[in-house]
Amino acid sequence: MGAKQVMKMPSSLQSFARQVIATTLLINLIVLGVTLWSLRDSRMHYEERITLNTVNLSLVLEKYLNGVMEKVNLTLLALGDEVEQQLTAGRLDGDRLNAQMKRQLSRLPEVDGIRMTDAQGRVIYGTGMTPGAHPSVADRDYFHYLRSNPTAGLVISKPLISHISGKNVVVVGRRINRSDHSFGGVIYVAIIVEHFATLFSTINVGPHGAITLTDTKSIVIARSPVPGHTGSYLGKELKSAGLKKLIDEGLTVGSYRSKSALDGVQRTITFRVINGYPLLVFVGMAPSDYLHEWRLDALKMGGLVVSFMLISIITSRLIYERRKREKLAEAELYQHKVYLESIVVQRTSDLETRNRELQESEGVLKTILDNVYDAIVIHDASGRILQVNRRWREMYGVSENESETLTIADFSTDPPPPEELASLWGHVLAGNSNFFEWPARRPHDGSKVWVEAFLCPIRLKEQNLIMGCVRDITERKATAQELQKYRNHLEDLVQERTEELARAVEKTRRETEQRIAAVEELRQKERLLIQQSRLAAMGEMMGNIAHQWRQPLNILGLIVQELQICHQKGTLDNKLVNTLVPKAMKVIAHMSQTIDDFRNLLSPDTSRTVFSVNEVVERVLSIMILEAKVDVIAEEECFAEGARNEFSQVIINVLANANDIFRERQVSASRIIIRILPQDLKSVVTIADNGGGIPEEIMCKIFDPYFTTKAPDRGTGIGLFMSKTIIEQRMKGALSARNTAEGAEFRIEVPAGTKP
Repeated sequence: MGAKQVMKMPSSLQSFARQVIATTLLINLIVLGVTLWSLRDSRMHYEERITLNTVNLSLVLEKYLNGVMEKVNLTLLALGDEVEQQLTAGRLDGDRLNAQMKRQLSRLPEVDGIRMTDAQGRVIYGTGMTPGAHPSVADRDYFHYLRSNPTAGLVISKPLISHISGKNVVVVGRRINRSDHSFGGVIYVAIIVEHFATLFSTINVGPHGAITLTDTKSIVIARSPVPGHTGSYLGKELKSAGLKKLIDEGLTVGSYRSKSALDGVQRTITFRVINGYPLLVFVGMAPSDYLHEWRLDALKMGGLVVSFMLISIITSRLIYERRKREKLAEAELYQHKVYLESIVVQRTSDLETRNRELQESEGVLKTILDNVYDAIVIHDASGRILQVNRRWREMYGVSENESETLTIADFSTDPPPPEELASLWGHVLAGNSNFFEWPARRPHDGSKVWVEAFLCPIRLKEQNLIMGCVRDITERKATAQELQKYRNHLEDLVQERTEELARAVEKTRRETEQRIAAVEELRQKERLLIQQSRLAAMGEMMGNIAHQWRQPLNILGLIVQELQICHQKGTLDNKLVNTLVPKAMKVIAHMSQTIDDFRNLLSPDTSRTVFSVNEVVERVLSIMILEAKVDVIAEEECFAEGARNEFSQVIINVLANANDIFRERQVSASRIIIRILPQDLKSVVTIADNGGGIPEEIMCKIFDPYFTTKAPDRGTGIGLFMSKTIIEQRMKGALSARNTAEGAEFRIEVPAGTKP
């Protein structure tokens, strides 16, 4: 089996190697794909940004060139109007015209000269001319066009060399008409081409960028940078299929990518038509400039990808080597497994031998246990009996098989609660022994047997168990009965001391109440209105206390009389005392609790807490004596935040007023309905009675201080006033009253509290 496993190892390693190679290749392809996609997206971003830059620059240049052409056009219009007026007057004033042309020339720094020709094309007036010389422009295309087109407007020539200055210029001219509308000559402005080239060179479009000005036929007028010398590009046509398509579509602005026909450089170009004039400006930026940073980023990312691929290959190799070592370790572990199996077989045989020896020892131990004087029992932590000796079976009259079906509780006269037994046995299992007396019983006839038990922990068959040694002490217990008489005498003395202590407690309680009343009296100036209301309710509460105490006092009197009668007859024993004394103490505790309930209700504690409205209502009803039937309707438990006792006082005041109405008007079948419900984040309590309602003429006064309809000795007139103060000022709620078909209804609204 080991040899076969070793032979399979190379095949599994080859499969693992293929998996590692495939995984590494897949990861590298994913990284490469993500990198290429990221570079492509980055390049598109760069190209979009450059296109936007060329669009913005072309717009700026268009605005500038439009301004230049507007100034030139206005100059020609002004001079043309002046010439035509002089022709209409009959003669031309040459000095005046030259002065005006010179003045206009000073306002146009980009202009070479302003001149005028006669009908034959001879330059007769203008700036920059040699005196007496009249060069001819009759050979110029713009002159022929203006002479043959009477309605021609502003005309812009192709780039040409001036006959006068010898500079490369573009002529912008207008026709001069005589009064009979015949051709009278041309007035024109010669704009220096070099001016535009110099302007374009000041704009940064990159080392390989270019700015070009052409006419509508794409004839170059000016360009920067200059390829070769200036004359090498003037008058040449920019040929581009992309440009032609955009112009044919009628666009005045557009962007495209093309290789320049002038210098062969690939550029991203934006063209824009000069508004109102047959001129176009081109702004081009070369990818070799604006993609320089992108290429650097691409080189960095390429280096990272190559590094990642190298690291992934090295990591894959390390993983394969580790897997190889693990396979070799598995083969070695298999050899150890065979060796350990042989050891397990040997030790199993030894264990069986020891088990036989243990069984023989258990037989000897059982013989010993069956012959000892005390009864022996072994049970677990739940009380289930596992083993007993012969003496146990004889003491309780059970067979060997029967005893193991019973529990310790079956042998007990009054078994304690399970939790008490669990605590006792847990204490023993923790390593502690325990010695005690126990009232046992025989399961079959139920006869009682007093035993003395000793418990100790024992470990048997890998279990923590309890062993008990039990001895019959029934006869010894009979002797102890003689001592009971002396104990009864002592208990009588204890009873007397207990009664004296109860009287002392009662006296202390009365003194405490007196001291509390004194403290309340000292605080009366600070809480005069609240204290008056509380004192008004206190008299009624004392009646409630008397009612609550009447029955417990009767019970306590009967207990005392029974003790006296039994004592006189000589039948007062320990059992009777143990029965009546706890009963009397329970009654006393109930009376004390009643005092605490009334004291808590009337306590001046004003601390804010979250309390249950339902619980407060139920507590008030439990201590008040009402002459009406009370129905409480609560959809769910509601909570409020504030002074619990003050809220209780409000409920008491409202219920006390209803009770007084029932007595005053002698209402038969009197009834009070209390509803408790949540409503709009509020806890609402309504108290409705069938006492006939509140007279309308006093409805608006019932919450006024000291207002009352009762006799002076029956009411203070501050109960409802303080109730409204507590609800609206202290608890930020609302207290209102209204009449119903049967009587009055008081509505208490307080902000709802969060359940604690």
